[in-house]
Amino acid sequence: MAVTILVLTVACGRANADAGLIVFGIDIGTASKSMAASGYKETGLAMLAMQKDTDLKFWSVGEGVLIAVYSTTNKKVLSLTYSLSDERPKATRKTFGLAVREFDPRNGEMKIAVPNKVPEDTVRQLADPQH
Repeated sequence: MAVTILVLTVACGRANADAGLIVFGIDIGTASKSMAASGYKETGLAMLAMQKDTDLKFWSVGEGVLIAVYSTTNKKVLSLTYSLSDERPKATRKTFGLAVREFDPRNGEMKIAVPNKVPEDTVRQLADPQH
């Protein structure tokens, strides 16, 4: 399946030499430090991890929320999603989840995968505690 990568600037972080790219496989602690170094605040959503041995971290980014699913065994990021919602009341609100391949917190540049899916073999490989 062919995948197109869209590059969007969704926010303006603080340029900081201590911040690095947020990508699949990065340690969640490293991701958290990079986000904090660039001025992004952790937030919360009414959402739980769907898979065993995973957990979630959330950061406010621009008009949406960057969601990292990570392994609780090896602490590696398994997937990234950018969640956007419209302004309607919760009962009628539309929410969109975009598969993120990479986020640069220094400049707010986000690479979104279209079609909106992370390959299963990538998820399995990153979830493996041996990696």
